[in-house]
Amino acid sequence: MSSFLTLFQIIEIKYYAYFLCCITILINLFVVYKSKTINLFVLFQSSLCFFILNRIFFDIFYSNRILQHGAFERGELSSYLDTSSFLSDNDLNIQTLPSFFIPNTYQLYKGLSVTSFLNKMKREYEFFWTDKRKLKCDSLGLTRIEVSILASIVEEEQDKKIDERPIIAGLYLNRLNNPLNFPYLQADPTVKFANKDFGIKQVLYKHTDIESPYNTYKSKGLPPGPIRIPCINAIDAVLNATQHEYYFMCAGS
Repeated sequence: MSSFLTLFQIIEIKYYAYFLCCITILINLFVVYKSKTINLFVLFQSSLCFFILNRIFFDIFYSNRILQHGAFERGELSSYLDTSSFLSDNDLNIQTLPSFFIPNTYQLYKGLSVTSFLNKMKREYEFFWTDKRKLKCDSLGLTRIEVSILASIVEEEQDKKIDERPIIAGLYLNRLNNPLNFPYLQADPTVKFANKDFGIKQVLYKHTDIESPYNTYKSKGLPPGPIRIPCINAIDAVLNATQHEYYFMCAGS
């Protein structure tokens, strides 16, 4: 499995000594920080689970390995989404589903049903979207899902200098609000996603030529869904985007 599809790591702790548990956790957190390929970290401690939702790509929802050692059985989540009305009831589809999850640390119990898990995620989602955030969302003329989509692009564009995210968000909003001069968003992270290769260092014509609704060099407006689960900082960066007249940015080294 490629690093693009390696979207989680699972550590199961049963009878190890406490100090070994701590060392294992620290090592894996370091790997998360260095490689950025570990996107769902599940820690078992007895029957208690701690879920740290972080950098989970859209493909995770197609993988029957999601949480295969977690709170519910392999394939149970994807099967539930396929057969239930959960997505339609929440005005979601498989593309916009990542916007439903708010990155945070959650405490769950092993044996939790898919329904209970999703209900908990829904409560966290509604708790996150306060009236203040909703007002800011409305002032931008965007839906909450659209804010998450844009936030996912902004975060992928700048994952180090987080203070630049509001500026980048403002730039993309300028393009979206000026469709006559900028009919295409032309966001490089969406091209990387469309090519299934976030390792692309420089986006070239061969990359932007791909046929995909996520290729914002060919498809107008925002892509159909987030290209990652955006962090809270990125969402707030969009909601508090800097107002300026920038339309272009220079790629760093």
